[in-house]
Amino acid sequence: METRKDRKMLNINDNKRKSKAPLIFEDAGKIFRADSCEPLKKANRDNEIAVCGLARGNYPGRPLPADCLPGIRSLGMWDAKAPQSWGLGKHCNEGLEISFLSHGNLSFASPGHQQLLIPGDVTVTAPWLVHEVGLPCVEPSRLIWIILDVGVRRPNQRWTWPDWVLLSDFEKDRLARILQNDDRTVWHNRSLAPAFEKLAMHLSSQDVHTIETDVKIQLNTILLDVVRTVVSEQSEMMTSRDQSLETVRLFLARLEEHIDYPWRIEDMAKQCGMSRGTFIQRCRELMNCTPHAFILQLRLRKASELLTTRNDFNLTEIALQCGFSSSAHFSSTFKKSKRMTPTEYRCGLAGENEHGIESPFGN
Repeated sequence: METRKDRKMLNINDNKRKSKAPLIFEDAGKIFRADSCEPLKKANRDNEIAVCGLARGNYPGRPLPADCLPGIRSLGMWDAKAPQSWGLGKHCNEGLEISFLSHGNLSFASPGHQQLLIPGDVTVTAPWLVHEVGLPCVEPSRLIWIILDVGVRRPNQRWTWPDWVLLSDFEKDRLARILQNDDRTVWHNRSLAPAFEKLAMHLSSQDVHTIETDVKIQLNTILLDVVRTVVSEQSEMMTSRDQSLETVRLFLARLEEHIDYPWRIEDMAKQCGMSRGTFIQRCRELMNCTPHAFILQLRLRKASELLTTRNDFNLTEIALQCGFSSSAHFSSTFKKSKRMTPTEYRCGLAGENEHGIESPFGN
């Protein structure tokens, strides 16, 4: 029987359905997830760290004029003389990020890898790659970075470069192919220091137009050296990945952040840039189930967590947060899966054999 609360939930879900689906890749690429860039800005305001940069959007630094350095999202440098109380948690960027550590040490992590950077280390991360800086806090360090928008947010898109980038088409395609197929993110090339330091020197200029040519020269020098470094140390064992499969893998890995939305397969397929049938096939290959079955398991796992950790949430609130259409739908689905009602589960009656799915994706 439909309750008053269920009718309210149906109206809420109907409004969500009429709104645009969450942008999984674009949202992940808007500056830093969980606003983890704010501590950097705060540390700069509090004079705990020196930050200098040119930026577009919410990146730290002075705004870049629209007609200057197209494609650049951020050029920046921080100089931390003492250990910090903040770090940049898991995040993606709105472009290809190249960072160079010129002094100090800095902890860095990407999926499956964690290490302490030393002077001369350069990190290269694709726009879709989740990574962390400072684990959990930034060490004394001088870091210089570039974030260049190459027109992609997911692996199966073709990279497009600003006209001022002088790399040959072969070099551009080779760098993109390596970053699409190789998990490595850290290389060492101390000879990059002069170009990065010259770039950092230009960041304090009051009139960006007067140094635009100089900046482009340093950026092209850096890009060419990065290509040569990455190519020279490329793993001979690297195999070509199915980029459509990798795109779906990343999409599913991030879907848990948006399970309250009433997803349709068409919405998910569109964000991955593929047909409905291809998306379903790729999902089956990765998870051995349909997209709907996968997201249902995510919702049940989240609901199980909330039932045991949030006693202040009633069943309707939990159902709404987990994307169920009504509390009745939530209760019946939960009971069918767990063989007990949500209330029984909350009271601690879950058996020892009860378990949920574990995502094989990481971030």
